[in-house]
Amino acid sequence: MNKQRILKFLLIVLPVMAVGLATTVDSVMVFDSGAGSVQYYSYFSLIPGLGIQMVVPLAAILCIVCTVLAVAAVALKRAGCVIAVKWTAFAAATAAVVPVLLRGAIVVVPNVLLPMLMVAEFVTAFFLNKSKASEPGERIVKQ
Repeated sequence: MNKQRILKFLLIVLPVMAVGLATTVDSVMVFDSGAGSVQYYSYFSLIPGLGIQMVVPLAAILCIVCTVLAVAAVALKRAGCVIAVKWTAFAAATAAVVPVLLRGAIVVVPNVLLPMLMVAEFVTAFFLNKSKASEPGERIVKQ
């Protein structure tokens, strides 16, 4: 397989794996230090008693959007969709890390694999977009 096929394959597979991880029931651990209890949630469920409870579902929704954009980028062969995949993956990775950075009395620890998959998706989209810009059929003229 050539480099383009591998990058296109990864462009679709990485967000699909992230969505699969987000749907598991124990992908987000919530530790309440006041009560001393540990609870597990999915990325798609709202966490009660938390001020930033929409950030975790936002990360999961952005993973779904990234999956749809990746399929559209490969099927339609549009560079604009690859750019949209890149920035959507960046936003999903950022949204998945925000609860770790904003700790309070209730500690939210999302599964670390989801942001890693989205960063890998960002890098894949970056290299796919970079390789499309310098395809052999195009001439690059220095001025």
